[in-house]
Amino acid sequence: MNSFISYRINEKNKRRSVVLDEFRTSVRDPVRETLQGLNDICGQVKIVAKNSPTGTELRARLGPINKELVSKLGEISDALADANQSTFANGKDWLDGFSDAEDEILALFDKALNVSRTEDEMRDAVAFIPVSIRRLRSKILTRIEAEVKRLS
Repeated sequence: MNSFISYRINEKNKRRSVVLDEFRTSVRDPVRETLQGLNDICGQVKIVAKNSPTGTELRARLGPINKELVSKLGEISDALADANQSTFANGKDWLDGFSDAEDEILALFDKALNVSRTEDEMRDAVAFIPVSIRRLRSKILTRIEAEVKRLS
């Protein structure tokens, strides 16, 4: 009887391990990889803000970063949509709140790039971009960790 119970427990643990590995490779790793791009953008924004003495220069340096950000946000959206479709991830709510966070980040960039804004308004917007990006990253990473705990 004990060997049968041990066998069932071992089989259950093997299945759990396979599901966790599949979640990691099909959901967690791709999402984390795209989130790393957001970290890079935060760093770029901080450097540009610190090293741009004029509003015109700041605006010019932020333009390419904005294009990169739009691309990264698209990649993250795709990765979260894939998580919604994954049989290894629980729930279909991976994109919940993403659009709001994306809109907030892009609105800050728009404010920083708008030529009608004063330099102080631009710099205020730029200061909040990394905060908004980190908030989005944290929300997504918290969701991933909760899923890993559920599967473990």
